[in-house]
Amino acid sequence: MEKHGRLGFTESTLLFFYYMRIMKINNEKDIDINTEFINYEAGFLKWLFTTSGYYDVSFNYNTNYICSDNYKNLMNEFFKMSKQSTFTRFAIHDTTFSKYLPDFYKNFNIVDFSFEKISNEFYDFVRDKNVLIINPMAKLMKEQYESGNLFHLGFPRLNSIQYYENEYTFFNKGTNNLNNSFEYVYSIMPTIRSIQCDCVIISCGAISSLIANRLEKDYLIIGSNLLTLFAIKHDRIKNTGQYNEYWVDVPDGYKPSEYKMIENGCYW
Repeated sequence: MEKHGRLGFTESTLLFFYYMRIMKINNEKDIDINTEFINYEAGFLKWLFTTSGYYDVSFNYNTNYICSDNYKNLMNEFFKMSKQSTFTRFAIHDTTFSKYLPDFYKNFNIVDFSFEKISNEFYDFVRDKNVLIINPMAKLMKEQYESGNLFHLGFPRLNSIQYYENEYTFFNKGTNNLNNSFEYVYSIMPTIRSIQCDCVIISCGAISSLIANRLEKDYLIIGSNLLTLFAIKHDRIKNTGQYNEYWVDVPDGYKPSEYKMIENGCYW
């Protein structure tokens, strides 16, 4: 099967730090779990519950969530996806801890994060296929394709396009009285599995790996670049001016109430 894995900046960094903690516990590396390490890790944990949209009602800042079973299970999901994928993209910034990255990367098949490579890979992956898109704006993407706008921008022909719109869960706010992102993914997987398709495009923040690990289809995990590929004018593109009349704005109905608090609204 063709499996294109990806972890965003937050997820990549947390998995990397989790990996270092495991090496420390197993006495494989002399790693100093110092204040700098703990503060850097805590910052990304906060982003996991905001920008990445992971949630768990048991979480609060007064407990060591990193030691909880749910956190360990999430890191295992990231690791499992990365190992099962044909290759995986990581995004980890250079820091004083980068000397441990070569050992970390030895566990995975790694490819680069350049947009040009991603766009070519995406086009080859979906061309002439029955495609399912999982993203909170997936319906808008389907509308963009069916409008014909994308063909003016070099987008390939598909056999069909279907969508599933997952719910926003930013700021540790769950949905449907479910306790965490695991329960949410379990609740939506029967519907996702029932949709007939050749391949799946997944762009759901931290739960992307959870969905991918439960699919028996080819998949490609992608981040906010998916909006760009479908010519949707999110804020990052607006700031560059690199769009034309075939691009569309994000309708207000797709914007969560607190969207301006999530990286200054850059995804909308």
